[in-house]
Amino acid sequence: MPGLRERTVTIQGFSKGLSITGWRQAFAAGPSHMIEAVHCIHQTLYLCPATPLQHGVLRALDGASERQAAPRQEFQDRRDQLAEALVNAGFWSSRPRAASSCSPTPAT
Repeated sequence: MPGLRERTVTIQGFSKGLSITGWRQAFAAGPSHMIEAVHCIHQTLYLCPATPLQHGVLRALDGASERQAAPRQEFQDRRDQLAEALVNAGFWSSRPRAASSCSPTPAT
């Protein structure tokens, strides 16, 4: 969609992806004028992020791709097995590229 990048802010947390639930550490990415607005709101709502947790996130990010490869493959295998079982049961199921779930519909 034209112009979407210039008006989109992505806010992403680290908790689930790095298996550090409860740490409440996140980042925002987007056009600088929008990030400035996010920063102003953040400054009024939060005192400051916990410095030890920020260091922990940096350590967790180091090598995260390698640590996430095995669980990612396991979820993909489970998704593929589920999709195959659905097809064998008379359903049609697409295999999403970025999810570990299936969306079955009755085969016609």
